[in-house]
Amino acid sequence: MKLSIDNRKKNLVSDTEYLNCNEEMVINYILKIDGKGHTRVSLERDDKYRMHIMGGPDHFIVIYAQDQQSCWALINKENSDSDEPIELFIRGTYISFSKSIVVGQVNVIDSVIAFLRKDEETLKWKRSLRSG
Repeated sequence: MKLSIDNRKKNLVSDTEYLNCNEEMVINYILKIDGKGHTRVSLERDDKYRMHIMGGPDHFIVIYAQDQQSCWALINKENSDSDEPIELFIRGTYISFSKSIVVGQVNVIDSVIAFLRKDEETLKWKRSLRSG
């Protein structure tokens, strides 16, 4: 598993990449997403499928990508019909997302574990508006 985490200091953003991460390492990096210094973790499996977790510390968006044209956002089961916007701070910019795809940390951890185990089809996904 390849993992990348952003590092933000004032207006400078850089990424740190780690190879061969196990489940415990991935979860520890997910818990570092704080909405300030770390706002994005990207994961890539050996089959090239990717997951991006963005936001923090309480609200996140989780994107699952099979390729550039197939991107899916994890659905918030409690607010699946809500179009109310929520702003998340990601890589130095505030971005609005529908409340229906903004989830909490427990949902993030559950989705990451499913992704690591190649079991993401058990989760509820919505075609991402940012898909190609």
